[in-house]
Amino acid sequence: MPKKILVVDDSMSTREHIIAYCQKLNDDCIFVQAHDGEDGYRALVENKKNIDLIISDQNMPRMTGLEFLKKIKEQEQFKKIPFVIATSSTDKSLILEALNLGASDFITKPFEEELLLKKLERLLI
Repeated sequence: MPKKILVVDDSMSTREHIIAYCQKLNDDCIFVQAHDGEDGYRALVENKKNIDLIISDQNMPRMTGLEFLKKIKEQEQFKKIPFVIATSSTDKSLILEALNLGASDFITKPFEEELLLKKLERLLI
């Protein structure tokens, strides 16, 4: 059964890069895209419990990645979905906060393809 991945980032080119990397790992994946946390949450609700993994940028308009993470981890039906925060920040407190809120992992931008693939492979098995 194909895995369904929600990719949330305000940059279309970043979403396209993430999708291209994920397809190298598993070309059977289905992707749902969202521009920010609000759109990501709406996409999550519309897909009910069918999302297997969320990859979300941190710095987005309207709802940041941390706000999105917090919102879904507070809800029983979504809190077990693996969540990866993507950020260009090197602020360790941001990463620690994401992990404390329930993030499964994080990846720094610009992405190192091999590292991203290893992290995603671990989460999609």
